[in-house]
Amino acid sequence: MHRRHLRFVAALVAVTAACTSTSTEEPAVPASTAPAPSTAATAAPAPAPADPVDRLIVIDDTGNVVTMAPDGTDIVGVTDDAGDGTFYFQPQWSPDGGSVAWGEGRAGGFALVTTDAAGSSRTTIPTTALPFYLFWSPDSRRVAMLHNSPAGALDFGLVDVAAGTADVVAGGAPFYFSWSPDASSVAAHIGATGFSVLDTAGGRTSLGSTAEGYQAPQWTPAGILHLDGATVTLREVAGASAALATVPGPVTFVASPDGSRIAIQSIVVDPAGVSVRVQTIPGVPPGVVAVLDVASAEIDVIASEPALGFFWSPDGTSLLVLVPTEAGDRLEWLVWDGRATTSLGSFVPGVAFLRDVLPFFTQYAQSLRLWSPGSDSFAFVGEIDGERGVWVQRVDGSPPRKVADGSWVAWSGV
Repeated sequence: MHRRHLRFVAALVAVTAACTSTSTEEPAVPASTAPAPSTAATAAPAPAPADPVDRLIVIDDTGNVVTMAPDGTDIVGVTDDAGDGTFYFQPQWSPDGGSVAWGEGRAGGFALVTTDAAGSSRTTIPTTALPFYLFWSPDSRRVAMLHNSPAGALDFGLVDVAAGTADVVAGGAPFYFSWSPDASSVAAHIGATGFSVLDTAGGRTSLGSTAEGYQAPQWTPAGILHLDGATVTLREVAGASAALATVPGPVTFVASPDGSRIAIQSIVVDPAGVSVRVQTIPGVPPGVVAVLDVASAEIDVIASEPALGFFWSPDGTSLLVLVPTEAGDRLEWLVWDGRATTSLGSFVPGVAFLRDVLPFFTQYAQSLRLWSPGSDSFAFVGEIDGERGVWVQRVDGSPPRKVADGSWVAWSGV
């Protein structure tokens, strides 16, 4: 592993450890003893778009939430009052593209807000702290959220969008989770080794223990992907498990949407490498990004250097990989199309992406959509050639296009 990569990965691990202790950094909000905002519907600041499918949601340069077409046209304002103690945090599309949700801070307190794509039917649910992570259920009926707990750990809450209610159903620190494909439950990695299934009615089923050397489990159609000791394992809720690969140390992994392939990376230098369950397949050395085919146990090394994040395309055919550049002052986009890995240029990442997303990318890779619904482009916030903003990059290698000024972007799932 190159020395620059060791420094970059070590810094990322240090940031991750600091952020997962008992709290997550929140934007500054003026102190107030006023009560938290009450649940209420408010008028939309702008009309609905003609077609909400295939759109970006952005926090623009004024701090407000807007949606737009992928080319930056057809801008619709969802909020219009950011500033003076009001801020909006990490808006996310529902999987069906019909709703959005975000964390909100005002002088009177914090809330989770859900609304239609134009903001015309808004529900505000008070919370005791800023909801800093949101993960829509696959059926678009609920939002799972994390926020700091008054007890000093993290609260895990479930929001019923139609009812406009929220219940805190679990807690702990750190806390990572993944929705079941049928949206009835989440698999949760709580604390160092806690491993449970939490259903939407508040029930809890222990799955025993899991390992400490990873962050988020992932619930795929075939089962729950997690770390069991030093083995990446696919676990059925009923109890049957299949060992997929062994790793010599901390590991990051993200499964493709159908669960058939797993992008995996061990971040420990160890000559023993990574071994797969089929012994005829060669081991994969740490410090690279590899893709494991679950059915055949074949491994493809797709990046010969450690990555700071990787994100599958919606169709599962391509993997977006983020690595440091040689100079170490920028990051480079790579895309693997199932055959070859291609560079798509470098950039200086936006603060929110670098601070909030990358240290926890295996969690965000399940909820934050960077890719277009058609799997032919992706969006990001950063600086290119001295110009900051929201960019859209096609995977055909054409130059990136700046579509807006802003600090956050997510693509609709449809």
